Amino acid sequence: GVWFPYINATEALPNSFGLGFNKTARHMLLSGLNGGGKSTVFRAVSFAVLSGQVFGLSAAQQSKFSLYDFFISNMTSKDNPAEKKSLFMVQAESVINNMRKSIDLFDKQGLRSFAVIDEICGGTGELSGAPLGLALAEDIAKTKHHTMLLSSHFYGMGEAEVLTGGLFKNFKIIKETDVAGHLKMTYKLAP
Repeated sequence: GVWFPYINATEALPNSFGLGFNKTARHMLLSGLNGGGKSTVFRAVSFAVLSGQVFGLSAAQQSKFSLYDFFISNMTSKDNPAEKKSLFMVQAESVINNMRKSIDLFDKQGLRSFAVIDEICGGTGELSGAPLGLALAEDIAKTKHHTMLLSSHFYGMGEAEVLTGGLFKNFKIIKETDVAGHLKMTYKLAP
């Protein structure tokens, strides 16, 4: 299981999953409630892959991953009032279009890339955000040398696994309720 090393070791919850390596899925779509741990899972996986590639060790009980030529990350986006661009416009323009162009360029050159987009189109609603996120997932699924971690709150994004023929695998952060009916965050990853 992988964990984020900036969390106290006694509190860290290791999560296990597989992408690639004799599995159909090469990409992850992660859903879950705000505060459920999606960003922390992405940081943990990204840190494990990057530190494993650079230093030969990672914050995981066991890990196996491909070597990557490029790492691309968008963990936060902000609106740009000076240019009269909403958060959605910034994400659609810079994150999605620029990332898509970079990944296409890397793929054509046979270069392997690892990308993370946390909260795709988080600055808009389901009706405009989910179709844009699904279009990106379909494009990324066509690449040969790429791995992407993508998170979203949009229910419609759950279609990514079917639309990509299983190249994107849907995962979620498990939530539970206690005996009083209060929401309890587990921070555990599940398919």
